[in-house]
Amino acid sequence: MKKIIIILLFIATLCFEVNAKESVLTYPQIVKKWAKQLLKEYRLPNKKDIKGYWLECERDKKIAPYWTSGDYNGDGLIDYAFFLLRKDNKGSNVFVLISNKNRYEVRTLRSESKLSFIKYGFYEGIESVPPGKYETAHGKKYFESDDPDTISLNNSSINWYKCESANAFYYWDETNKAFKEVWMSD
Repeated sequence: MKKIIIILLFIATLCFEVNAKESVLTYPQIVKKWAKQLLKEYRLPNKKDIKGYWLECERDKKIAPYWTSGDYNGDGLIDYAFFLLRKDNKGSNVFVLISNKNRYEVRTLRSESKLSFIKYGFYEGIESVPPGKYETAHGKKYFESDDPDTISLNNSSINWYKCESANAFYYWDETNKAFKEVWMSD
């Protein structure tokens, strides 16, 4: 089963890399569907929003810093994390479509109340991180917190980051059926 998931993720990555050359914005169809149906006060980023760091990522790195996918809850199905911008341009959210047997549920990871990207380009991004053991910002002695020194991730997790600045991992807590946040740098 894990081999099938890895193959599907690899194919999805290849599809994005091909499409990145053809179009500035390429989202999985399921993300487009949920963005339109459930999140009426938000919108998907459009071509005008792709500037600054987001443009650099798409053009030079061939990645989309505004969406990512992985098996975040360990059920063997692909989950999706993505940015949506408020239609009034006064904020953004990072949402996750988390699989729950034969359907998806929407979870909010982060909310930002102001957007600096309107003028200068967006400088935040998200990406999936593989399972493994990671040292947290607390463990690196960047600052005091209640976070553990290290975390061991059993599933893919979401790395939210500010370009050349702070980042936090969001990982699935099976007991609480929710994402937990842990800071990795400041």
